[in-house]
Amino acid sequence: MRAFGLGCLGIGVILLHTIPLLTDSGFTRSEAAALSSLMSLLAFGAKPFWVQLVDKLDPKLLSTVAFGLASIGTLLILIGANDESLPILIAGCALLGWSSGGFIPLQETIVGSYFGRRYLGRVRSVGPRHSRSFSALAGHRQRPTTSMSSGTTMAYSSPSPRFGLSVAP
Repeated sequence: MRAFGLGCLGIGVILLHTIPLLTDSGFTRSEAAALSSLMSLLAFGAKPFWVQLVDKLDPKLLSTVAFGLASIGTLLILIGANDESLPILIAGCALLGWSSGGFIPLQETIVGSYFGRRYLGRVRSVGPRHSRSFSALAGHRQRPTTSMSSGTTMAYSSPSPRFGLSVAP
């Protein structure tokens, strides 16, 4: 389950940083947004395909294939951005979007087969509490400060105000 969590986190990071990466590489914002939309649309459209495959093939093998293809797609995006090659970027975004569309159906199939139908609800109810905790921790930011005794610069975490906690300036 950790692999799927990290995979979904990675996809979120890629979607968040694709437009700035591509605009810094010389592409227009419209091209960058279109490529980001291509990833999302293919991820949405590929889910029925992955569901059909999971009924016919081993879910663990399909998960390996999905993560491998997502890695190749990410690599193609980085190569395409570096070379300013739109065809390579289209291929990378399409591959990443299509492969990441299988993450959720594959995760649910593997979790369901591992824990069984009887305990699946209990197992799935534990996840939201932990994911909310990790999301709140991700809201922390580092502030540099200088130690008075040694003169070294250190960083400390302070909760972000967007999570309902006040931060002293």
